[in-house]
Amino acid sequence: MRDYEKSYEILKNRLEEKGIDVKKVEEKLKNFKIETPSWGYQDSGTRFYVFRQKGSARNVKEKLQDAAMVHKLTGICPTVALHIPWDMYDDWEELLNYASSLGIKPGAINPNLFQDDDYKLGSLCHPDKKVREKAIKHILECIEIAKKLGSRDISLWLADGTNHPGQDDFRKRKHRLEESLKEGKISKEEYEEYRKKHLERLIELKSKLKEEPKKPSTIVSLIEELHRHGLISNELYEKVKKLKK
Repeated sequence: MRDYEKSYEILKNRLEEKGIDVKKVEEKLKNFKIETPSWGYQDSGTRFYVFRQKGSARNVKEKLQDAAMVHKLTGICPTVALHIPWDMYDDWEELLNYASSLGIKPGAINPNLFQDDDYKLGSLCHPDKKVREKAIKHILECIEIAKKLGSRDISLWLADGTNHPGQDDFRKRKHRLEESLKEGKISKEEYEEYRKKHLERLIELKSKLKEEPKKPSTIVSLIEELHRHGLISNELYEKVKKLKK
């Protein structure tokens, strides 16, 4: 028995002595998912310097390729977070299909609210209303991208701090942030419309499956489309891909 296996057996026995159901823990770990960030696949480094590396991703498609390889090796990274404008693309449907062909999906969409001279004093908290409106407009743009990709989350990283005491009023910044978030959120009606479209598509696909239940090609194509819409798991999609081969 290898050293790590012996160590694991010792740990397992200790946990079970404490009344911990190790099998349940193992099942939860198997179902644990990690979303990787697209920027992690490009040239990176420290806050002081970017270290260039041969073979690092140069565009969003190459980032997806790398993310797919990570998922293939780990089995727990089925989604990749995209960052806008770094990952802007002309045809989002094409990119969604491309990600699906690799066995992964776009995850959270991240608006860039820090890499701009206008954001020196913040974005959603900025004292200048024009700058806040610019940030809100960018968030709304990212919400539209998320809708096209079937992404559930908008991830906000706010670099809205101050450099020294007296630079701004903390209470006012808090109120500005609340007001900006209210303006940037989608309405309940918009969300219901988005949800309705997905449900209608699912019903349409189910009807088609009933009409042609014995055709393997129909089933495979439907599973692929369901995966693109985020309506089936990556595990099922991977099994279908193997059958297709």
